Amino acid sequence: MYDAVLQAAGFRAPVVMANVNRETPGILAVSSGQQDMIQTRDAGWIQVIVENSQEILDTIIMAFRLAEDYDIQLPVMVNYDGFYISYLAEGVRIPAKEDVDQFLAVLKTQPKRTNHGSHPSDRRRFTRLMTEFMELRYKHCAALDRAKKKFDEIDKDYGISSGAVTAARLKNTARKTLICHPDLRSAVGTSRTVVDAKRAEGVKVGLIKLRMFRPFRRKN
Repeated sequence: MYDAVLQAAGFRAPVVMANVNRETPGILAVSSGQQDMIQTRDAGWIQVIVENSQEILDTIIMAFRLAEDYDIQLPVMVNYDGFYISYLAEGVRIPAKEDVDQFLAVLKTQPKRTNHGSHPSDRRRFTRLMTEFMELRYKHCAALDRAKKKFDEIDKDYGISSGAVTAARLKNTARKTLICHPDLRSAVGTSRTVVDAKRAEGVKVGLIKLRMFRPFRRKN
């Protein structure tokens, strides 16, 4: 269904999809990999990587607000480890339905933007795609760039305030910092435990966790 992934992005469809990453090359190994996510890296989706069950729940709720924001209007993929996080049973804090409704209600008050491009229901879409392709792709890229700041704003409004890049245990850290790449999603919890143990021993080490894979962060 790879072609559908590309078309969803091209039509700026505000889809939210949970992607359970598997190790797929050659054989379907009973272990997690990154190929499901990496193969769609440049498909035009916003991609967020999560660490545990609680973050899956929280991020999917936030993903709907990000995808449907009239200043973004792009599909969002929430990625997590297969055969580990997907098989994991752990307690989560489930927000009240009323709180989620209130959090998403802001979408109803936004001024609608109508210049994003073609929609699948538009019968003229094929002609428009031929004549306006470059403009549509430019607007798509611009929306992806806006998503970085928007994600931070939504994250803060949700109450987590962790942003696309989370820094932890950095106080009085001057020598060593462990950066958890998106490939290390579920390993972040273990890394955090190791960092805490080392800090208790007096080792000045911190932790930086990257949450947003696409659009990737860069210093302006």
